[in-house]
Order: sequence, then C-alpha cells, then structure tokens
Amino acid sequence: MKREDLIAYARRDWSTLAEVKREFLLTRRAKLGAAVNFEVVDTLRAQVHAQRPDYPRTADRQADLDAHILLADRLRRASTR
Repeated sequence: MKREDLIAYARRDWSTLAEVKREFLLTRRAKLGAAVNFEVVDTLRAQVHAQRPDYPRTADRQADLDAHILLADRLRRASTR
C-alpha cells in the first residue's frame, strides 16, 4: 500500500459513509425484523468461540456483570440530577 492510498483513506467522507450505513441498517431491520440482530450476535459469538473456545470464562462473565451494574448505577444517579 502506498502512502497516498493511506492519506486518501483517512480523508474519506466518513460522515456520508456513516449515514449510508445507518440507512442500510434501518432498511435491513425494517425488512427482516429485529430477529436479524440476534443472528448477527450469534454469528459474532460463534466467531469468538472458534478463536477462544474457553470464552467466556466465569471471570469474564463476572467482569461483564460488574460493568453493567456500574453503568446502571451511573445512569440512575445521572437521571436524578
């Protein structure tokens, strides 16, 4: 890859790309329903499992739960201000 290719990539119109992506996802969800989200999640889970069969470990699950509890607490406190 050449230097000018990297520069051109970095200078792309990222806002237009984000809008096109958003429209694509909204159209896809309208067409296929919310169940498509579960298919995506399951595909990602299968990919992670193929790379790390031991994931998630008990410690991973606990760390995830702790993070969710902390976020919920912060959102609860922020909503009362």
